[in-house]
Amino acid sequence: MELQTEMIQKQIQAKDSSLKVGETRLKTRAARPAIESCNDNPHTLLVKEINDLHENTKLLEEKLEKTMQHLKSLNETKTKLEEDIRIKSYSILVDKMNCLAALRRIFPFKPKTSRILSF
Repeated sequence: MELQTEMIQKQIQAKDSSLKVGETRLKTRAARPAIESCNDNPHTLLVKEINDLHENTKLLEEKLEKTMQHLKSLNETKTKLEEDIRIKSYSILVDKMNCLAALRRIFPFKPKTSRILSF
């Protein structure tokens, strides 16, 4: 999940650099003198490319946000499960120490003569 987050961040950075190049090219075209400034096919494609890059960057940022939320949820679940395991391990330890000790006091156990296996 962390790898996916890093990949999305790298994709956003790549889109940002492409977007900056496109915006710079558009700004350069807009700075042309009046007679050279025209709305031709390259200009239209450049504007379309910039709009597509904005849209793709927005989608990647939304995907990154969802991935981060999912990762946070997974980490919270992991923490909860680790706490449950810790509590259950402690319960098993208490059972072994207290309950088995009480059972051995009630039913004495001699390893050499008994056929019951100990835990």
